[in-house]
Amino acid sequence: MRKAVIVLMLAMLAVLRGQSLDGFLEERGRRLWDTTGRMVLKSFPDALGWSAADFTQMRYAAGSVRQKLTFADISLPEVIFYYKDTPTDKLSRKLVSLQVSVYNRGDCGSWDKKRFQNALIAVEKRLNELTRDRNPRKSRRVLAQARIEQITWRASGYDATLRWSGRGDENEYITLLFAERGSTGKLGEEIRASLNRSELRERKIKERDGTVRLEIPPVTQGGKGYCVGATLERVLKYFGSEVDQHIIAQIAESDARLGTSIDVTLQALKNAGRKLNVRTQDVYVDDSFATLDGLNKLFERYNRLARQKRLPEVDSALQPRGGVIDPSELLARLNPSVFIASRQKRDRGAKWFMQEIRNNIDRSYPLCWSLIVFPEDTHQGRFGFHMRIINGYNLKNNTIVYTDTWGPESTTKTMPLDEAWAKTTHLILVAPR
Repeated sequence: MRKAVIVLMLAMLAVLRGQSLDGFLEERGRRLWDTTGRMVLKSFPDALGWSAADFTQMRYAAGSVRQKLTFADISLPEVIFYYKDTPTDKLSRKLVSLQVSVYNRGDCGSWDKKRFQNALIAVEKRLNELTRDRNPRKSRRVLAQARIEQITWRASGYDATLRWSGRGDENEYITLLFAERGSTGKLGEEIRASLNRSELRERKIKERDGTVRLEIPPVTQGGKGYCVGATLERVLKYFGSEVDQHIIAQIAESDARLGTSIDVTLQALKNAGRKLNVRTQDVYVDDSFATLDGLNKLFERYNRLARQKRLPEVDSALQPRGGVIDPSELLARLNPSVFIASRQKRDRGAKWFMQEIRNNIDRSYPLCWSLIVFPEDTHQGRFGFHMRIINGYNLKNNTIVYTDTWGPESTTKTMPLDEAWAKTTHLILVAPR
């Protein structure tokens, strides 16, 4: 009986050890970059799933698994394992970096100052133990009024970086980044877009069917309403910046549930443009959703076409409530095909839209694309506004190529030009200066 109890206790300890990310790092040590995907899955059974269609990322999300991963005894909301893009079997690919979210407002809600500071202290102490680096490098940057702080330790086999932003009760994130030894630079250098024009020219891919596209680094937004932040993270990573969606969420004042104001985000990016080494430009903005007059005209055009097709109209008598107009309920009732047809003839047409896409893709510049999505377009099955990336085009079949922030399902997809133009609300260029 006693022997059985001991065996059970050892088994429980093994499970707990398997859930401890810092225990895994301590065990792997200088062999960390020889770790394969197969070894990671063995260490953390039933905790990870592929988050990139090319099998270069495995993601742990606390909300979708029973077994929880921890660091310094803190339950983690998200961990991403990055692997080499090699032609070998996907589980034989070796680890190249590791991104750990200890805390982020989007997944965890708001933490008060005490809880946030206690977590920082615990993580810093554990990193001191793991790396044995007595002289870590400290740096700080202010980006669009958001303060970013960073400490980097150098271990025998890797660099470990602690990055956070928190002041008073305005706590946004605590992130850990593990990379190859000597690869971590100064904070100011890491957040700057660094890709030069000759490197950009090599990014364009031409396929036999006439498709011209760009390969954009995959980023998953998870369950957060951070499609804008995750989209911008992808574009900035494409240009060599290490700014992530949590930094963007802070400077854009994002709401984890309701999402992000595009206007606020664009202004924040413009303010931070020099430090990020990027410029931000509105290529197209549809004002139909910005004013009462614009919305009324939108519904008038829709109802006119609905009558012709003998389909139900919508009551478009919009009235502001408390100075705010919320058309979401009415928009959700629209027939998608009628809406698309009613939107195709606007101040600028689909031909102009395709020319702008072509001009930018040919320069290897992806475009941030804000659009209307109907229930059949989303995982949640409801109407809304969303942001994606247009990363290519095909003139032969008149389609645009786009990619999303919804994990492994965000492979490159296509959409007929007329439909894409009809759904567009914003087209935004973020490119190196």
